Amino acid sequence: MEQRKFLFIVNPAAGMPGAREHAVALIRARCAELKQPCEMVFTEYPGHAAKLALEHTDKENDWLVFACGGDGTLNEVACGAVYRPNLAITHIPFGTGNDFIRLFDDPASIARMDVLRGYDLLETDIIKAGDRFCLNTCCMGFDARSADRMQLYRRTKRINPKIPYNLGVATALLGGLSRRFALDIDGETLEGRYTLVSIMNGRYYGGGFNPAPHAVPDDGLLDIVIVKAVNLVQFSRLITPYARGEHDKLKDFLILRRGVNVRVKTVKPIPIAFDGEMAHAGQLDVTVLPRRVKFAVPNGVKWVKPREISSMAENG
Repeated sequence: MEQRKFLFIVNPAAGMPGAREHAVALIRARCAELKQPCEMVFTEYPGHAAKLALEHTDKENDWLVFACGGDGTLNEVACGAVYRPNLAITHIPFGTGNDFIRLFDDPASIARMDVLRGYDLLETDIIKAGDRFCLNTCCMGFDARSADRMQLYRRTKRINPKIPYNLGVATALLGGLSRRFALDIDGETLEGRYTLVSIMNGRYYGGGFNPAPHAVPDDGLLDIVIVKAVNLVQFSRLITPYARGEHDKLKDFLILRRGVNVRVKTVKPIPIAFDGEMAHAGQLDVTVLPRRVKFAVPNGVKWVKPREISSMAENG
């Protein structure tokens, strides 16, 4: 194991009430148990974790930065690591999704901070989407519109956490299921009305949805999952197999591609989710940076092997 300095970046706003206090207590207890130094800093606004990762480390020493929060916090820390080859990252998950660590065969050991006992460094690709980076996904369409509305409703603090999600889905449904897209994937043009367009590095998003069960996070390729335009009845039937990654049941609805460069154009700006963080654009250029980020896992933990691609879905 390389000798690295540790930095813990904690997002106080992540997860359910009390999650921050539990995480901080866990970090301090595990560091004390293993006699490890415990330098801890807290985010104060969106995007702050990337800045903290650079401000509280140096270029001379090797660092392991713990992203303590959800996938958004992990994404921000990864954004800092893109620019610093001496930074490795890992995750202490207490957000609502925690999708990236689902890629590993023992995610519980990562959550327990077993990396403090000894770790291996696995290299992962990262998506560059315009001026943003994503570890998991850059997605647009119905799910991104739902997430965009959900974030708006979530600002109302005194309501059940499920209510913003349900309201987001309902208002997105009222706006129609599909939009017109023009995509260029390594020179291949696809145009039409699509319900979802997900450009994936990981396999999961949205708290366990598995739209890209075939994705390999260190193969230097983007996995593009396109759901054709569907009506409400079709949508209600496909949502469960889509969430489970059962692409063999969706051959009439999916277009699957792999590539390095994707350009997406829409008639007008639409919501786009970058690992759960929202923005709006009418054109986006996406590429992959191969094995750009080092991710620390407890000794012996590996990537979960992907499923084989269904040729029927791929030809969609």
